Amino acid sequence: MLKHLAFALLLTTSAASPVFAQATPGTTNSQPKQFCRLYISLRASSDRALSIAMAYGQESKKAPLADSRLAEEATKVASFDSESQAFNYLSSKGWELIGYQYLTGAYVVAQFQRSLAH
Repeated sequence: MLKHLAFALLLTTSAASPVFAQATPGTTNSQPKQFCRLYISLRASSDRALSIAMAYGQESKKAPLADSRLAEEATKVASFDSESQAFNYLSSKGWELIGYQYLTGAYVVAQFQRSLAH
């Protein structure tokens, strides 16, 4: 009886464990990525933003990135007064949120990525 119970427990725990598939060559995991950061300053006791700025390498001292499409996206993002609006806009442009961090109660940094093929 104890053997059956142990076997049943073993089956239930193994079925609940996560399974991770490996990416095959040629999938998006092997494609070059593009990254950007949003710097968001929030109003106290509100979800509305005081300012949103997108950094994508345009202010690099060694090799500033001049990309008209990214500059247009950065201008559009800066016009929003809500981080949700900015996130929705970037998502519609192929960006995927990969990191989000509160630096203080009213200051947030979000990291995005997308494939260069987008």
